[in-house]
Parts: sequence; C-alpha cells; structure tokens
Amino acid sequence: MVKAGINSTDIRVLSTSNEVAKMDSLTEMIKYSETGETDKLKILITEYPDLIDKPGDNGLTPLTAALKHNRTDAVMLLLNQGASRLTQMEDGLSALEWAKRQTGHGASTILLAWDYLDRLYEAAGLWKKHGIKEAYCDVCTARITEEESTMLRMDEVFAHGPYTEQLIKQAVKSFPADLEKKKKSDILKTIREQIEKSSVTGRYFVCNQCMESFFLPVVFGKSMDAVFAIVESMFENTEKTGN
Repeated sequence: MVKAGINSTDIRVLSTSNEVAKMDSLTEMIKYSETGETDKLKILITEYPDLIDKPGDNGLTPLTAALKHNRTDAVMLLLNQGASRLTQMEDGLSALEWAKRQTGHGASTILLAWDYLDRLYEAAGLWKKHGIKEAYCDVCTARITEEESTMLRMDEVFAHGPYTEQLIKQAVKSFPADLEKKKKSDILKTIREQIEKSSVTGRYFVCNQCMESFFLPVVFGKSMDAVFAIVESMFENTEKTGN
C-alpha cells in the first residue's frame, strides 16, 4: 500500500537513487582498499557491511583490490570485518589461491596467516564438539592428537599433487577392473564422494609427517616461513595483551 502523497514513480526514483548511492559507496570502498586509506574504508564498511564482498566495475571486491595492491593494513581490516577469502581475483582464482602463488608479498602473507589461524580455531572446535581425544591420520593412519595434526578442507586434499596421484594409484590397484579405464578426474571424484559420505567432521586430519610430505604447498603456497613468522607474532601479542 502506497502512502498518500507518494506515488509509484516516486518510489522507483527513490529506490534507484539508493542503489546508485550504494554503488558509489562500493566504488569508494574499493578505491580506499587500493590506496590503503583504512580510516575511510572502515567508515564505509560500518555503513554498508553488505558491500564487503561485492565486486565493483573492475571485477574486484574490496579485499581482492587491497590484495592486488599489497595493502596489508586494508587486508587486515577487511578480514577482521568478515571479508571472504574466496572472492575472485581478475584471473578467476580465489583471493586465497592467488595469495598462495605470491612470494615476498606482505598482504598475501597476512591473508595466509589469517587462514591458518582460522584453521587452528576450527580444528579445536571440531575436536571439542565431537569429543575427540585421539584420532588417526587420514593419510597414513598413524595415531594423532590435536597438537600433532593439521586440519585440511576437502578441496585442499583433492588439489592436484603428489597425494592425489598416490590416491589414484592405490584405487586402481585395489579395483583394476572398475577403474583402469576411467579418467583420473572421475576416479578422484568417486574417492572424494566416498570420503565425504563417511566423514563425521567433513575435514581431513593429517599428521605432521604427512603434512610435510604432501600438503605444505597446498596450505601455505610459497610463503610458509613468512606465514609462521606472522602467526608466532600474533600469538606473542595475544599473550602480552591477554586477549
């Protein structure tokens, strides 16, 4: 029902005006992400939180714009405000995957360190939620504890690499009649579906040795030492402040 004095045309004009204002704000948000003007960026995020993962005319979101221009403070702010690490860069890679391919790139290292810390917190929550005291490595079946393992997402486990090649060989050896003539991608799809159906947590838990053998590049890309340096610094600051 339209209030007296306001017709449908007025409503359409008002709606269009609001959308234009939001798009202008998104353009400004992306600009401040590119330039690293975090004070101005924070004001816009507070006013328009729903724009944080929206792409602008150039195809970049605020986070991918900050990442592309190596603005470490802006990347930290955007991650703190809940920006998704999976928004796409111009080449179609997610921000996270793009960061893994960089070297000597401070903003990428911040993003990878953030992802690693999130991984630790999520893993701790899963061990507690399911009452897990001790488990087995999903790669070699060695006994593991929370402190002696790393949690992986399924897309990381099945990223093409030495481990997926090993999985394919084992599967073909076990079921030659069914799998010998199938494409590798189809074999991996079948294996993944079976693992996901049987997984209680939806995650892969891997011992430190298997992590070093197969998955370090999958998690840290080319920046493992730099990521660990930032993570250690974050832990030290947390201990000092008590937060």
